[in-house]
Amino acid sequence: MLTGEVRGADGAHPASIEFVRINDGMLLGTKQNIPEYVLYESSTGRFVYYTSVFAAYSIGRDQSEPGPYQTGSAQIRVEADGYEHLTLQLFDEMPDVVVTVSPRPEN
Repeated sequence: MLTGEVRGADGAHPASIEFVRINDGMLLGTKQNIPEYVLYESSTGRFVYYTSVFAAYSIGRDQSEPGPYQTGSAQIRVEADGYEHLTLQLFDEMPDVVVTVSPRPEN
């Protein structure tokens, strides 16, 4: 679970956001385009996002180092109207984060 705030470079919060997973669960590629559920409150910019991150564990009789010996990450593209898309690399055990998106240049 990841919590945090999304805000523009000027401190304003986007009206809405979308998270799109771009890597698969086993970290074999980044050709995915999977919309993910994210709970978002536009007045504060706060969000809650739940995902899974790959982890490989050592098991057996001689387990000298308990726990995961390899963890992966989730690559998430943050999309918000009026802002450039931003790709985040999310790891396990991340604290509360602040995501700052840049305004999309006007043509």
